[in-house]
Formats: sequence, C-alpha cells, structure tokens
Amino acid sequence: MDATKFATFFGNVPTFTIPGRTFPVDTFFSKNPVEDYVDSAVKQALQIHLQPNEGEKEIFHLCLSVIHVGGT
Repeated sequence: MDATKFATFFGNVPTFTIPGRTFPVDTFFSKNPVEDYVDSAVKQALQIHLQPNEGEKEIFHLCLSVIHVGGT
C-alpha cells in the first residue's frame, strides 16, 4: 500500500508508522461448498491442529450476505 497516496485521497490525513513484523501465512480453502460451514471449519481446524506445525491458527469465513451474492 502506498501510504502517501492513501493519505492524499482522504484529504492529506496524517500517517503513522507502527513497527512490527510479518509472519508467513498458509491459506486453506474448501474445494466444494459445504452444508454446515461451522462443522467443516471445526473439523479442518482439528485436522490442522493435529499436524506437527508451530504457530497460531485462525479461521475466517465470509458473512452469508457475501456468500449469497457471489462474493461481491
């Protein structure tokens, strides 16, 4: 993201630099639509948890309104 362009677009608002670091992220998607996304998410989380990987696990899902209109 170009912070200067972003700040200019919003009326020359101030920008802040927050020190930190990024971490690698693995993204998994369901290959097929699922009936019960909560059940599927729990099963997938357990499967990932049982693998010998380090790091945190997070699960995100789209809200139903986004799912019903095709992702817009």
